Amino acid sequence: QNDKALDDFMAAKTEIDAELGSLFFNDPVTKELFFFPTESDSSQIIRIPNTSGIAGHVFHTGRPEIIDDPYADPRFNRSVDVETGVVTRNILCVPLTSARGEIIGVAELINKRAGNFTESEKARFAQMVLIGALSLKGVHFPELRNETRAKLAHFVEPLKRSNET
Repeated sequence: QNDKALDDFMAAKTEIDAELGSLFFNDPVTKELFFFPTESDSSQIIRIPNTSGIAGHVFHTGRPEIIDDPYADPRFNRSVDVETGVVTRNILCVPLTSARGEIIGVAELINKRAGNFTESEKARFAQMVLIGALSLKGVHFPELRNETRAKLAHFVEPLKRSNET
């Protein structure tokens, strides 16, 4: 079932034509959102406070957001761009909700290839993420199973390679 969920996330990235996508999961013990860098051979986990950035805002409010100019938004956490080498031009971020209705993280699409994200894309992405999230089973933190981690890494193109193009 994890494969289906991850396939849904990959399809959303492709359908909405974004350069990158990220799945952030909340760690309730440390109160951090975490994700694996997109390089599948990396074992490093990037963590940010679950109150930080656009991801933290969406995690706490449960409201999807489109940010057309993240560097002009005071909520934007620039440290992730610094750490990954990506320059974020725009963001579409939606909550990741469990079958019980609790917000367990967020899903982001970054850098729409042409123009900015639209309200209809926000609604479509939120629906795709909801369907995919309901399929997630056995994804526990802080450690994800190796094959799930590898599939998460393939949800997004390697950050550094995408930044070079």
